[in-house]
Amino acid sequence: MVTDDLWNAISPWFVSAVGGAIGAALLLPTKFGEMLFKYRFDQAIEGYKVQQGRELERLREQLNHLGDRGRRSNEFEFGAIREVWEKLTKAFLATGSCVANVIEYSDLNQLTSQDLEAFLSTTGFSDGQVDQIKTAVDHTDMYKKIVTWRSIAHAGQENFETSLLLRERRIFMPDAIRSQFQGVIDLLIAAQVERKLQFQNPSIPRNQWGNAINRFFNDGDSMFNALAAAVNQRLFRHEL
Repeated sequence: MVTDDLWNAISPWFVSAVGGAIGAALLLPTKFGEMLFKYRFDQAIEGYKVQQGRELERLREQLNHLGDRGRRSNEFEFGAIREVWEKLTKAFLATGSCVANVIEYSDLNQLTSQDLEAFLSTTGFSDGQVDQIKTAVDHTDMYKKIVTWRSIAHAGQENFETSLLLRERRIFMPDAIRSQFQGVIDLLIAAQVERKLQFQNPSIPRNQWGNAINRFFNDGDSMFNALAAAVNQRLFRHEL
């Protein structure tokens, strides 16, 4: 039997022990909950990081794809514009030669048959054209007609090829610059066709024809130069 004195001596220790046990019992669930919450939070963070990593990789692939498409698009546009420009330059010069109709020649009627043969061998004419000149009553007149017709045909071929090339490459060009190309080509074709009709119908006075050739001489250089500036700006523009 515990005496009052003994109880009074041990009671503080007993109360402290019981209180500690109760406190430990109450504290244990709280610590466990914190640990469980931290574990689940860490899992959620890791899952979020994985998800974000996948999303970033997907976005990176999309950006790379768009970058590749943009680079290829620029390359196609650059190549198309340059190709059509180079072809148009040849067509412009050919048309100018055609409508100007400047021919240098000697009086072939004064040449001997041997000299005429030697001269014609340097012209690059076909055998049929050479025979036409040799058998013509007026060698010089036939020579001028053949040179003129070859110039007209050459300009027509150059204009046709340029127009066809633009039609093929237009999908790679902005509409504004394609329209400028087309405007110059239309000018060349109109001038060449008018010159061809004049040649085929020499009895019709020149003043009864249209103004396609006059427009070529009046507006051709300015349209060509404006197109050159637009092409230069488009191909060598500085993008930020």
